Amino acid sequence: MSLFPYEEMVAINREFTTVIFIVFMGIFKILLYNMFIAIISAHYFEYQREHVSESSDEEEASIIELIISIVRNKLNSKDDDDD
Repeated sequence: MSLFPYEEMVAINREFTTVIFIVFMGIFKILLYNMFIAIISAHYFEYQREHVSESSDEEEASIIELIISIVRNKLNSKDDDDD
């Protein structure tokens, strides 16, 4: 990712640069949060789909169980790649 040319923009127009910089950083942060939520949601729905068929009578999985399952799957896939 490239650097934001803040100093060059300040030399041209200080007020406009401040507004653009704040808006840019705000939108960028919102996009990052959106991607994080999308990744967690995708893993959660995958986890639910896998475990609903196994245990339809049990309660829904908690977020802690979801995170443990994701980490365990990643570690297992990493071990498989090393072999």
